[in-house]
Amino acid sequence: MGKTEKTRQKAVKEWLEIKGLDKAGTVSELLEAVSDEKEREKLAKTSTLLTEGITKLKHNEQLNQSLLEQSLQFVQVSLDLMNPSLKNMNYGKQPDSYTTKRSVFDSKA
Repeated sequence: MGKTEKTRQKAVKEWLEIKGLDKAGTVSELLEAVSDEKEREKLAKTSTLLTEGITKLKHNEQLNQSLLEQSLQFVQVSLDLMNPSLKNMNYGKQPDSYTTKRSVFDSKA
């Protein structure tokens, strides 16, 4: 996307130089600069489609972020279930011999 954006910026800058305009190159400025009505309508439609596409991408990005967070929570819960803590199994103070954690996995492997 970055490469495409750089190409777009370069094309807009060249177009503005050809037209002899000294502007930033926003869509609003381009719409004002275009004199042909058909080209102006085409640019406006393309701008609308681009805005809609960006909005959809942002929404999908938020959904993906949420799914990643939920997946990480699930993995953490699964690991916690495989590696139980003896602290919460009995009431009261535990003898020192029981303070070591037990794991399903052999740590030497």
